[in-house]
Amino acid sequence: VLKIVLTVEFYCLKCKVLVMKTIATLT
Repeated sequence: VLKIVLTVEFYCLKCKVLVMKTIATLT
C-alpha cells in the first residue's frame, strides 16, 4: 500500500512540475 501511495505522490509531483513549466511558458 505504501509503495502505491509513494508512486502516486511521485506522479503528482511530476504533474505539478509539468503544470508549472506550462504556466511559465504561457506567461
